[in-house]
Amino acid sequence: MGVARNQPVPDGVPDEPYTVEKLPQHLLNVDLSYQHHHRPQQVAEIAEGFDEYKLQPLVVNRRPDGTYWVIDGRHRLEAIRRRGDLRREVWCVVYDGHDRPWEARMFELLYSLQKRKPYQALFAARLAADDPAAHEIVDILARYAYEANIDNRRESPTAFTGLHTVSTIYDLGGAEHLRTVIECIHDAWYGMEKSTSTPILLGVHFTIGAHIDQFNTRKFVRRMREVTPLAVIRKAREFTTAMSLNGTNGGYCIYRAIVTYFPRICWRITPEFRGVAHRL
Repeated sequence: MGVARNQPVPDGVPDEPYTVEKLPQHLLNVDLSYQHHHRPQQVAEIAEGFDEYKLQPLVVNRRPDGTYWVIDGRHRLEAIRRRGDLRREVWCVVYDGHDRPWEARMFELLYSLQKRKPYQALFAARLAADDPAAHEIVDILARYAYEANIDNRRESPTAFTGLHTVSTIYDLGGAEHLRTVIECIHDAWYGMEKSTSTPILLGVHFTIGAHIDQFNTRKFVRRMREVTPLAVIRKAREFTTAMSLNGTNGGYCIYRAIVTYFPRICWRITPEFRGVAHRL
């Protein structure tokens, strides 16, 4: 196994002691507790245009037991293996002696720098790194018979795919606020189509945030049981010219739709509410 110190390293690699080594690819392992599943199309593109001299080194940790685990570069590794050269050695940035939670924190750091962030994978990394907040979020969802969709599976009425939004609501309002949001959705619409979608989650969050001084969970649930999430989404489209209800705009429109079912509550934007919406 070769060792060098003049190889370029990926952007964002922390300033910790490491070596740059050439490792046999069959020694490299992938830990799926924090790594996301590879995308076949991306692997195929790397394999088709493979150029060893242009390939960035993989970021690897050598655990205390001497095994090597890939933190960054899984698609590159899969592309090399697809080419069938099992004896090929791969340039790697090697950290030494860390455990799995450290790897997961490193994975989260490196992937949080990407322009298009894999939020499900980042949340899975937080769990693998034993992040107390991430575990509390999962516990809150489980309390109401929901799960965190960290495998990027198809949308399910009992699984939340918008984990970035769930995490942001938790960060902004704390565990009790998130618990109230999930309780409202559960008691009004559990198991219904689109009930766990990000626009519905944001809409309920905005409703509570904008009217916290007069919000009543029981009244909200009793009224919302009379309509379905799909009906709320259809009404929300009256407040936007966009084709879809994505992002914060979708949350605004869902909130405005919800307010129409409560004649005594007016649509309003307080400075605090505007700040919450901006951060999402």
